[in-house]
Amino acid sequence: GLEALAPNALFGLATFSDRIGLYSVKGSMPAVKYVALPERASEEYTNAVLGEVMPLKWFLADVQSHKEAFSAALESITTASPASTAGTAAVGAAPVQRFGPAIKALVSYLSGKGFSESLDDQGDDEVLMNMNPSGIAYSRVITLMHSPPSSGPGKVDQNKGEEARGEGESSENGEKKKKKKKSRSAKEDDVCGVVSLTDDFYLKMGLHASCCGISCDMFITRESRGSDYFDLASMRYLSTQSGGKIFYYASLEECNAPQDLFGTLSEPYAINGTFRIRTTSEFQISKSYGQLVEHHKYKNLYHVAACDKSTCFGFDFKFSSSGFSRDPELSPAIQLAFQYSLFEPAEEEEEGAGAAAAAAAAAAAGGAQQKTA
Repeated sequence: GLEALAPNALFGLATFSDRIGLYSVKGSMPAVKYVALPERASEEYTNAVLGEVMPLKWFLADVQSHKEAFSAALESITTASPASTAGTAAVGAAPVQRFGPAIKALVSYLSGKGFSESLDDQGDDEVLMNMNPSGIAYSRVITLMHSPPSSGPGKVDQNKGEEARGEGESSENGEKKKKKKKSRSAKEDDVCGVVSLTDDFYLKMGLHASCCGISCDMFITRESRGSDYFDLASMRYLSTQSGGKIFYYASLEECNAPQDLFGTLSEPYAINGTFRIRTTSEFQISKSYGQLVEHHKYKNLYHVAACDKSTCFGFDFKFSSSGFSRDPELSPAIQLAFQYSLFEPAEEEEEGAGAAAAAAAAAAAGGAQQKTA
């Protein structure tokens, strides 16, 4: 995916298990430093924890000058690294994966904002403008995951996967088991798992990342069909609420992650958007759909962390009076306004194009342009 990034893009590499590994490629050879990840939600990071271990300026490096070093660091990563800390797993046991604490720590690292701090200020003008203490206006965190989160906030309960696969199974006499919901197809069971949201950690984390100007993309690959269960009904909100994308591959044979990653990073991306919709007095908005975060103070004003040409928004409307007028001069109307900044690949002849920061796996970058539609 490095080939898809603009030469002036800033890139950072991190790994996670029960600790997070931060790579620095600015020295004579790539180096990695590890920080233990908390298991309980009550164990919070301060904004400066990862920064004290490795300053952000050492974590992020431009792709053009450090491409070979990044490639060497990526090749050094195996499915067994980073090694878990002592006592986390026996020989042959599945590695501990604390994805929730890892993504929370990275978002705080890149933005300089703590989790609760961002949620309290959600929708304020400074949040809509992404005035992060770190000075980074926009980041894109891309996660490549092959085993589900197994510990800490956001962990996936594998028992729910067994329950989902067991729904609608026939009993020994050929009759459907009592008190079971209608059976889904094998493909639906394989992908969807549970049918209702049971953990709001990823929903809140997605909103937090959106307010920090950070999009979270996830590329999830199962080892094989019927292996570890991913609670996509809950995990997807990390991407959908932050303006990111989620890619799911049911087995290694079906994985197209390299091609999808290249396509995702090579597309122009609109960031830090403000979307306003107004209607005439006869009707009003009742509900919104899509990657929008409604302003808590101003009516019909929404924050859009990021979007591209495939992003869709939807709205439901309801009458605020007896209905539409029959007078042709009083026909109902809708007014839309969309302001955003556009990051697109920098052209070689351009001079002074601004660099965009990105981390954890990859980033989109280029010259920033302010646009209003």
